[in-house]
Amino acid sequence: MKKVFKILGVFLLFILVLVGFLFFSLSSQTMLNKIAQTAISQSGVDAKYESFEGDVFGGFFIKGFSYEDKIKADLKLKADLVKLKDGV
Repeated sequence: MKKVFKILGVFLLFILVLVGFLFFSLSSQTMLNKIAQTAISQSGVDAKYESFEGDVFGGFFIKGFSYEDKIKADLKLKADLVKLKDGV
């Protein structure tokens, strides 16, 4: 029984460290810009932006967004986590 609790404790510690790392990564502006640049470049979409700020909880603000030089705007993206959870 002690072995089961030890394995469960190690597993929970691993999950906690993983969640902490993800939270830090998504809150860090440097990591956020790197993720956005990588996602846009890999998608093959002709989209550019001046700056990308924010976080998962407060929303994202994209300044100077340009899509194929036809659509230009500043964007604010905010997710309603409760509605996402409900599948709305």
